[in-house]
Amino acid sequence: MNEIIHTIIDRAYMIKSEAGALKLSTEAKLYCSSLSLNNLKELSKEDQETTLELIWVWNLVYSYASWYIKFLAAKNLGAIDENLKEKVSKAFEVFTSGENIFHSNQIDFKPHSEMIEAANKFELKLITIS
Repeated sequence: MNEIIHTIIDRAYMIKSEAGALKLSTEAKLYCSSLSLNNLKELSKEDQETTLELIWVWNLVYSYASWYIKFLAAKNLGAIDENLKEKVSKAFEVFTSGENIFHSNQIDFKPHSEMIEAANKFELKLITIS
């Protein structure tokens, strides 16, 4: 699983333009919609875990790409809030805990420490390039 996480996040590092972020955002949204939560009970325990991990990671990539697009728009308008990075960081704390995706679907899923570590590295990289 660690390999999958880093492969997806490495692709997300390629966000350097609004066009790249839009493409990645669209891809992540499509990928997440194809990984349905509806059929989880039909899968083996191992396949359930893998599916949840992939949904978590692709949602993370989607969130980061979407944030980057919004950041660029705010930057172009000269409307960047001084506390923007702190607000984003707090939002991703909730996100990386898995609360916003799985809690609302009554699914008990907590991301592995490697997933959180990769997400934190990616968040730092994205904030730095912005």
